[in-house]
Amino acid sequence: MKTLKDFANYLREKHLRDFTIYYLTVIKGMDIPIVKLVIEKGLIKDLADENAIKMTMDSLAEFLLSLEDNTAIDKAKESLKIWEEDKVPGIGKNEILPSDIILLYAVQKKAIFHFLPDYVNDIVESIAIVQEVDSFYTYLQDEAIKTLFNIQKTTEEKLKQTETIRQRLFMIAEASTDFIGFADAKDRHIMYINPFGRKMIGIEKDEDVTKYKISDVHPQWTNKLLENESVPVAMQNGVWQGEAAFLSQLGQEIPVSMILMAHKTDNGKEVEYFSTISRDIREQKNAEEELKSVNKFLDSVLDNIPNMVFVKDAHDLKFVRFNKAGEKLLGQTKKALIGKNDYDFFSKEQADFFTSKDKAVLSQNDIIDIPEEPIDTPNGQRWLHTKKIPILDPKGRPIYLLGISEDITDIRQANTELESKTKELERSNSELEQFAYVASHDLQEPLRTISSYVQLLAERYQDKLDKDANEFIAFAVDGSKRMRLLINSLLEYSRVNRIKPFEWIEVTDLIKEILQDMQEQIKESGVTIEFKELPKIYGDTVLIGQLFQNLIANAIKFRGEKNPEIRISCERKNDEYIFCVADNGIGIKKEYAEKIFVIFQRLNSREKYPGAGIGLSICRKIVERHGGKIWVESELGKGSAFYFTIKTTLG
Repeated sequence: MKTLKDFANYLREKHLRDFTIYYLTVIKGMDIPIVKLVIEKGLIKDLADENAIKMTMDSLAEFLLSLEDNTAIDKAKESLKIWEEDKVPGIGKNEILPSDIILLYAVQKKAIFHFLPDYVNDIVESIAIVQEVDSFYTYLQDEAIKTLFNIQKTTEEKLKQTETIRQRLFMIAEASTDFIGFADAKDRHIMYINPFGRKMIGIEKDEDVTKYKISDVHPQWTNKLLENESVPVAMQNGVWQGEAAFLSQLGQEIPVSMILMAHKTDNGKEVEYFSTISRDIREQKNAEEELKSVNKFLDSVLDNIPNMVFVKDAHDLKFVRFNKAGEKLLGQTKKALIGKNDYDFFSKEQADFFTSKDKAVLSQNDIIDIPEEPIDTPNGQRWLHTKKIPILDPKGRPIYLLGISEDITDIRQANTELESKTKELERSNSELEQFAYVASHDLQEPLRTISSYVQLLAERYQDKLDKDANEFIAFAVDGSKRMRLLINSLLEYSRVNRIKPFEWIEVTDLIKEILQDMQEQIKESGVTIEFKELPKIYGDTVLIGQLFQNLIANAIKFRGEKNPEIRISCERKNDEYIFCVADNGIGIKKEYAEKIFVIFQRLNSREKYPGAGIGLSICRKIVERHGGKIWVESELGKGSAFYFTIKTTLG
């Protein structure tokens, strides 16, 4: 939290000359009698003179240093004492008026506030510094007034000028934008309220204020505060400062920052009257309430985020905000976390890692994504996916660091298990494919033997056996042929999952090659095949070719009485191509739309439509191998349209 001390150091170390120049510029623009007197006496030739600037710089540097080391009040008192004891070089104490002191304080205050926006951007810190400055100068004004009274007591010449001084003080009070008032210490009747004070509480300009008591212009709680604390402290110490409130004529409560002073009689034994300088802090209170409301809303938002969210101060990397998810993850309360850093909760190794990432974010002024980082918690080690983001001020300098951490422990474990199962599945598939290949290969040899001997029987004993025997031999030959077809189909099905690098495929050229290979079948069936320019896709050329060939062959096989027609088309939808192979063949019933893709499932007789019943199963496996899906839309007697999807991008 930045303070007035820090701000004073900032002015002294980095902007002393600018501060001095601005201070002198403000003085030039104001009619301050003491300044004119100093120039008239030749103590300073001109405010723009380099010697004057150097002397003022030295004086302001000493003043700023006193703010840093908490000696400002003491040194100000020493200066006022020098004035009271008539020890100011070249100027008599009667030539210095209280208004001169107050005006010079006002110039200092204005110069300080001029540089404040460049130093601090946070509204809370800014308000705090403003309050410190106001408190300091309000106290000095009080000291100046008390010094004035001391001078009045001890100097005869000052007694002669009492009326003039009062008039000047009256002018200051009349022009002030703070509430200034005086009240009798005995009966507590109000003696005077300045114009701003009257306006604040709704008392007319010409209205007699002496009819009011102190208690009439304050709410009940402030009256209790005055009686129990403020007045006793002021009577004992001379001054009390704190927050209070006035009560307007309309019953509105007006919060103020109040300085209450007790002024004693000449003998110093009794308090004669009280004075107050009170500043309206409604805007400050509203700002504080708005800030509280914003913080409450922000906390509500953050607490409803399921991921851990934290904010660190960019200067010292201490936590300044934490949400409930973070509390739950770390097993700590916000109260325990705020104001601490990573080294207060984690091992040095982990804290070093977190801190290095924080510093990288702040030095680069850019987001850093940490996909995985381990963190020790009361529930054991967890894994987080963290993003760290710098929060910058209007000048692009980091003031905070925002962190958002997702607990990916369960996801990470699930991915590890999935990876293990995937590897096991790949191994199993590989073994299965190898088994299918070996089994089908090994089955070919005895099948060929059976087929050969059955055919020899048919050739040698065709005329020697009866009709039943010849029929049995025919069945055996046909069965062996179908068995060979099934084995070859099974071998073909097992080869689909063999890993082969994908490549870019010109589908239009591929279709032309397939139709060239199927030329005899196309000519024999009289089918008409239409297709337009088709896209370029990424995949296995052999498998994609087999996919189209199977679908075209099926469309030819299951043609109807009409002249057969096949249309091949494609459209793009989001990140997929949707291919379609449509025909005007016999079609299928809707209830069989899924069954036809199951291996060895048939809807028609083998005699009319020969085949192993594995073609569409292979098609589905090829499409799934490419990350897509396949389906059919058909009506019996109205043809079929087979659709399948292929990704438009790699992978």
